[in-house]
Amino acid sequence: MAEEITVGKTKDFDMTFEQRERYLRETEKEEMRKRKQAEKSAYSRFAQQNIDRLDVLMKIADSPLATRIYLLIVKKMNQKNALVTSYQFFMEYFGVSKSSVRRAISLLESENILQIKRSGGASVYLLNPDVVWKGKGNQVQYCEFEGNIILTKKEWGDNDEK
Repeated sequence: MAEEITVGKTKDFDMTFEQRERYLRETEKEEMRKRKQAEKSAYSRFAQQNIDRLDVLMKIADSPLATRIYLLIVKKMNQKNALVTSYQFFMEYFGVSKSSVRRAISLLESENILQIKRSGGASVYLLNPDVVWKGKGNQVQYCEFEGNIILTKKEWGDNDEK
């Protein structure tokens, strides 16, 4: 009697088409999960401060409100150094007037720490990546707006009455 030889028999060939498809989907999901896990860093909640640019932070230290606004933007901004919010938010958050917010933000702009861009009616606050950076170092040249957007109750309105 001739001996049966099995060449290249693998788990894939022992499965039905549906089982193989399920196996491939699960394998792909697992590989994606592992990739995402590898991308997560123990430092994902850290911001990188350029110590060569501490001089600009020392210049704003005489303005407690400018310093507090800077630190709040660092805390709330996304991984691309952007935050969409309004003067109204800063006014309510810190309990100060619009003119106080305007002076503090003007100081941050004059020291080249902050830029404000407009997107429709919204203000996009961008911190200078040469001063502080929250994302991955190899992405410092990008500015993406996926949206960390802060609205006050006055801004989003009282929709319950409609």
